[in-house]
Amino acid sequence: CAHLTHELVLNDGFSRMTQGEIAGTLNSALEQLRRSDEAVRRGNLLRIRDGADHWSKHHNVVMYDQGCPWTADGNCSHTPDYPTAGTAGVFALSLMFMESVETV
Repeated sequence: CAHLTHELVLNDGFSRMTQGEIAGTLNSALEQLRRSDEAVRRGNLLRIRDGADHWSKHHNVVMYDQGCPWTADGNCSHTPDYPTAGTAGVFALSLMFMESVETV
């Protein structure tokens, strides 16, 4: 998604795809990302029966708790480009990424 978004915004004429092809591929990739994310977290999708939300306490801490448990020391200062990273887990970052890609 990030590469396609970059190509779509850059629009420098060096891409092997047209703007329409890039946009279509980006939409498809974003939909696949959303479905994969939902399958891994919740299950009952893409042949994943039980999602991590149901059986992994560690997953839920990283994904949904405040702070930055994905860093070795839990310190949020490692993410200066996103100063409010500690107010939500990785799931909020994931949603922000997907919404940003969709906006492009």
